[in-house]
Amino acid sequence: MDKVEVMHITDVSHISFSDLQKVKSLRSIHFKKCKDMFSAELDESVVIHSVHNLTMQELCITGELFSKVLRCFPALSQLTVGNCESLELLPMEDGGLSGLKMLQSFTGYGWGNLFSRWPMGEVGGGAHAIKPFPTSLRELEIYKDTSMQSMGLLSNLTSLSSLSLVSCRELTMDGFNPLITVNLKKFTVNNMYQKQGNMCIAGDLLSEIARSKLMHAGSFQLKEYRVDSISAVLTVPICSHLAATLHTLCFSYDQRATTFTEEQEQALQLLTSLKYLEFQRCYNLQSLPRGLRGLSSLKKLVIWRCNKMQCLPPKEGLLASLEKLRVWCCGRELNVQARKLKESDPWFYVGAAG
Repeated sequence: MDKVEVMHITDVSHISFSDLQKVKSLRSIHFKKCKDMFSAELDESVVIHSVHNLTMQELCITGELFSKVLRCFPALSQLTVGNCESLELLPMEDGGLSGLKMLQSFTGYGWGNLFSRWPMGEVGGGAHAIKPFPTSLRELEIYKDTSMQSMGLLSNLTSLSSLSLVSCRELTMDGFNPLITVNLKKFTVNNMYQKQGNMCIAGDLLSEIARSKLMHAGSFQLKEYRVDSISAVLTVPICSHLAATLHTLCFSYDQRATTFTEEQEQALQLLTSLKYLEFQRCYNLQSLPRGLRGLSSLKKLVIWRCNKMQCLPPKEGLLASLEKLRVWCCGRELNVQARKLKESDPWFYVGAAG
C-alpha cells in the first residue's frame, strides 16, 4: 500500500481514516455510495496532508459531518461533490469551503440544497461577509442547485479562470461582482429564471459587465463561451469585448431565437478569432446567420437538435476555412442536405444523424 496514489471506495460502511493517514503516497480518494461511513464521529486528530483530490458521490452526509471530513484534508486542491442530496453547507467560517486555502477547483452537481442554509440577504454584505468558497478558487462548476439564489455568493472569486453555472434555476444577479469575470478563460452560463417566464440570466449578467466602469474594450480574456441566449451575446458592445480572444462559442437551449437580426449579424462579424461555433437544442431557430462566410477563422460548425432549422447555406456560402460540419438529430430536410454536401465534397466531413 505504500505506493498507492489513487483509491476508489464504493459501497463501504466503514473505513479507518487513521489507516488512510498511513498511506503516505495517497493523492486522490473517491468515495461513492458509502451510506454510513460518515455517520460516526470522526477523529479530528486525523489529518491527511497527502490527498489533493477528493470526490464524494451519492453519500448521505450532513453539513456538520462534511465540515469534519474536509478538516481531515487541509491540502485539497480539487473537490467534487455529486448527488449528496442531504448536504447543506454551513454558513460559518469553518462550515463552508473557505477553510480550504489551497483549493483550486470545485465541481458540484445534483444536490439542490447546498446553499439552503445560507442567508441570501447577506451575501453581498461587504468585504468581510463570509463566502462559501475560498478566494484561491480557479475553477468552479455548479449544476442543478436550486438553492443557489444569488451571484453574491461568488463575489470574492476574482481569480476564476473557469466558471460553469448550469440549471441553477433560482439564481439571480443580486450581489454580482463584475470582477469575477476579469480572468475568465472559460465561461458557461445556462440558467433560466424559473419565476420570471423562463428569462435568461445571461442577458443581465453581460449587461452588468458591459456597463461596469471596471471593464473596457479588450479587457476580456475569454476563449470559450457557452451560453443559452443568442440575443444576450450578439450585440456590438459584447462582441467587441470578446473579439480578440474568443475561439469557441456555443449557443444552447435558447428557446426564444427564431432568426438573426441585422444587429446580431453585424455583431457576429466582430468575432474574428472564432474557430468553433455550435447551435445546440435551439428548438425554434429556423436558419443560420447569413454572414457565416465573414468568419474567416471558423474551422468547425455544429448544429445539434435544432429541429426547425430548414436549410444549410449554399455550397458557395460556406467558408473556405471550414474543415468540419456536424449535423446531429435535426429535421429530415437538414439531414438530407448535409448528406448531399458530404457526397459532393468527400474531403468535407459531415456527420448527419436523426
